[in-house]
Amino acid sequence: MRFNLKTATQFGGTSACTATVLAWLFGPVADPLVKQAAEQLDMWIMTWAELDPQERRETRRTWIIAPGEIFAGKKLTRPRGPVEATIDTLMQLGWKPGAPDHWTFNTSESVKLDRKAHTRFIVTARALHDAQGNVWKSAAKHAYSKGLETCIPSFEATRKAKRSFERNDLHKEAKALEAVDVGTYRPDKHEGLMGVCRRCAKRVRRGRWHDIYECADNDLIEHKAFKKATRFVKHAPPHRQPR
Repeated sequence: MRFNLKTATQFGGTSACTATVLAWLFGPVADPLVKQAAEQLDMWIMTWAELDPQERRETRRTWIIAPGEIFAGKKLTRPRGPVEATIDTLMQLGWKPGAPDHWTFNTSESVKLDRKAHTRFIVTARALHDAQGNVWKSAAKHAYSKGLETCIPSFEATRKAKRSFERNDLHKEAKALEAVDVGTYRPDKHEGLMGVCRRCAKRVRRGRWHDIYECADNDLIEHKAFKKATRFVKHAPPHRQPR
C-alpha cells in the first residue's frame, strides 16, 4: 500500500524515501504503517465495549493463549482474527498486551479500556505517536538518513521556505528544495574525500559540510533568501566536521 501511494505521486519511480514522501505530501499520520495501527486499536476499543460478560470471559481466555504462542516462537505474519491482529499491533508499537482491556505503554504508563472518550483519545494519540517513531527508526537505516531514529521530524521550516520561494516566483528553487527534502537528491560520490572545490577552487574535504559552512563562494551569492539563510548558519553554534 505504501509503495502504491508513493507511485501515485510525482516521486514514483525515484529513490526518494517512502516515509518522507508520504509525510511531506499527505501529512505525518497518513502513512499506512501509522494510520492502520491506530485504526486497529480503535476498532478493538469499540468491539470490546460491545461485548457482553460471557463474550468478555471467552475473549480473555483467547487473549491469554495468543501471547504465549508468540513468545514460544509463533510468527504473526498473518494474524487470524481481531485478537491476534490487536496483540500484533500492540507489540509492534512496543506496548505490552497484558489483557484485552489493559495495555502497558512503558514501565510507568498504562491504560484501562473503560468506555470513556478520553481513554479512546489517549490510545489513538499514543498509537499515532509511537507508530510514527517506528516508521522513522526504519527510515533511519537507509543511506544518508542517520539521526531520524532520534525523533519525529518536522517539515514546517521546509514548507515555509517552499511557500516563500513560490511567492517570489522561484519555482525551480522550490522544486529543488522539495527534491532534497524527500531524499531524491544524493550527495556527490566524492563526499568526504580531499579534492578541489568546483566553486571556490580550493583544495578541501569535499561535500555538504564544505558547501554549507566553509565555501568562500557563498559570500558571492547575492540572492536575499540565501543571504538570510547564511546569517543563520554563521550564527549557529560551532560545529565539527564529521570524519
